[in-house]
Amino acid sequence: GDYQLQGPLLYQGKPVKRWDMGTFQDTDGKGYLLIHHGPIYRLSDDYRSVETEVAHVKDSGESPAMFKKDGIYYLLYSNLTSWEKNDNFYFTAPRIEGPWTRRGLFCPEGRLTYNSQTTFVFPLRHGNDTIPLFMGDRWSYPHQASAATYVWMPLLTEGTRISIPEYWQAWDIRTLRPTDALKGGKIVSPADGPCPDNWKKENGAILSDTRGSTLEMKFKGTHAALIGEAGPHGGYARVSILNARQDTLYSSLVDFYSKYPDTGIRAITPHMPMDSYMLCVEVTGISPVWTDKSKKIYGSKGCRIGIRQVCIFEE
Repeated sequence: GDYQLQGPLLYQGKPVKRWDMGTFQDTDGKGYLLIHHGPIYRLSDDYRSVETEVAHVKDSGESPAMFKKDGIYYLLYSNLTSWEKNDNFYFTAPRIEGPWTRRGLFCPEGRLTYNSQTTFVFPLRHGNDTIPLFMGDRWSYPHQASAATYVWMPLLTEGTRISIPEYWQAWDIRTLRPTDALKGGKIVSPADGPCPDNWKKENGAILSDTRGSTLEMKFKGTHAALIGEAGPHGGYARVSILNARQDTLYSSLVDFYSKYPDTGIRAITPHMPMDSYMLCVEVTGISPVWTDKSKKIYGSKGCRIGIRQVCIFEE
């Protein structure tokens, strides 16, 4: 900052009234405005107005994101499924003007772009190379501001083919390889201990869908990671860290909803001084449920929270 509003972005003297816009800067410095469902506009040299429409990509979608690699242009899109995740797809072209060819998916089918929606592709400098870094929004309606997260993954390119073969919950930006986010921590399984009220044990996890039910775990360390199960019946958990005086030092909503079952790290609490703390996981009873303009219902079928492990760190 400080940012100042310069007025509307104009095309032929009128404001561009569209949603789901994206931007792309080519290697020659020219800027482009990407619009849902196909239009690609070239921007003026000062980027404050539209010069002309240079292409229109047929049978595309929303949330466009473009990058260039080895002389090939790639354009990523999402299907229209409201806030729900879907299998995103892409096109390629030898020039921005086209012709644009649909190539298919870039993540395994059914993984719903690893529960995200394409938003941008960042040119990550890596030695003498530039790696396209996929950035995807993990929407979390109705708690976008507090529970929505991101997927950031390097894209593999091979000619006109791009892919993210597998999802890494943690990776090293220097090596572009996955890392163990739980390395150095001590794994504790809540299901090995007594079951709190309104929780039950199932397949090595501890589950509850009763609003207000709380799993509490005392630990001595600096921070903790929560390994849990997201699924079609998942809801929101309130994850908190309390000190010995019962002061809340950290609290956050965590989304346990996914269209397909997925076990992984759901939250990592902030690093704090070495001390004794209480980890609290509360079932809020809130379900990620919403409707689109046609009143079609999307989202979870419940408010279940599933905890498989807690990892405690001492440094």
